[in-house]
Amino acid sequence: MEKQKLLDKLIEHFEAEWRHFLKSAQVHHEMATHEENVAENEYDTRGLEASYLAEGHVKQAKEAQLTLSALKRLELESFEDEPIAVGALVELANKAERRFYFLGPRGGGAKVEVDGVSVTLITPNAPLGRALSGKTVGEEIILGGHAPATYEIINVT
Repeated sequence: MEKQKLLDKLIEHFEAEWRHFLKSAQVHHEMATHEENVAENEYDTRGLEASYLAEGHVKQAKEAQLTLSALKRLELESFEDEPIAVGALVELANKAERRFYFLGPRGGGAKVEVDGVSVTLITPNAPLGRALSGKTVGEEIILGGHAPATYEIINVT
């Protein structure tokens, strides 16, 4: 998989997320300030609730924008024979499955599909990001949860 193509998909994902939260913040702001949502009594909180939603969506839009900026500044490097660090695309495998992760600067948890392969964005601060950082091809990690599983790092680009 070409990493530039992956990075382009991640940028596209966060641009769409940014637009979505910005639009949603605008809609909720308009609702909060609309004359129909003026409180009729002390229990009428429609306008207040809409303002809280607007504020939350503004924060999410800002987070998406920060992630976008970080991804656009990211210089892609080859990690062949190098320890895993930010910018690495990592392929993990065990007997049952293969998983692909991109170690990025921000935006952990986002998933994109590139060439029919699902890739999850993780950050160095996430438990998996910490487990992978500094490792190389051939090493193993244990992914926790209710049924821990051992995965081998089979490719890093």
